[in-house]
Amino acid sequence: QPFYAMEIINGEELARVIQRGPAPFADVTRWMEQGADALTYIHGLGLAHRDLKPGNLMLNEARNLVVMDFGLAKDPAGTLLTEEGAVVGTPRYIAPEGFRGGEPGTPQDVWALALCAHELITGANWDGSQSVAELAQRVMMGPPPTLADRPEVPAWFVELQARALVADPKKRLTAPQYRDLLKKRGRGTGRVARLPGATSGQVPITDPGRMRTPGAT
Repeated sequence: QPFYAMEIINGEELARVIQRGPAPFADVTRWMEQGADALTYIHGLGLAHRDLKPGNLMLNEARNLVVMDFGLAKDPAGTLLTEEGAVVGTPRYIAPEGFRGGEPGTPQDVWALALCAHELITGANWDGSQSVAELAQRVMMGPPPTLADRPEVPAWFVELQARALVADPKKRLTAPQYRDLLKKRGRGTGRVARLPGATSGQVPITDPGRMRTPGAT
């Protein structure tokens, strides 16, 4: 009989980290590199998470990132609407194409991850809209949030965020691009994020640029 096994993660969600205020920049870049590495693996399987947010990103006891809650994951060729007018995902992290009724492609995940990075650095929600309609208007028509006004954030990361938050999904950074730029300029530890239930044989720790299953070449 089919069954579903879930790993118990002892740690905390990034949402709780954000509630405590701005996180150290080095920690943020490390966590985002790990998150982008996990997305690279997920997207390589032809899947999109579709509901990435601080509440679905967890730090384990080693303070490494684990991507959680794949309840909305779906083939990127699928529709973003579960029913007419119902947008899938948490509104604050939905990309412009999502509010326009577009498909839940992998660029949506990159947009959401970049917003998580923004909130970790500022220690606050990126948007204060009072309604989904107001939020949708801001996301579709207004400029994305920027860290340009924060002197502690280096210019390269400000530019990286801007490229990950481009309104046009075709021009937005991909997950491997976001990861590789963080790896090049950030302070990554060389460890990679794990998916729940993954083992060291499935996700090699020493080579964050490649994630393989046992026996793969």
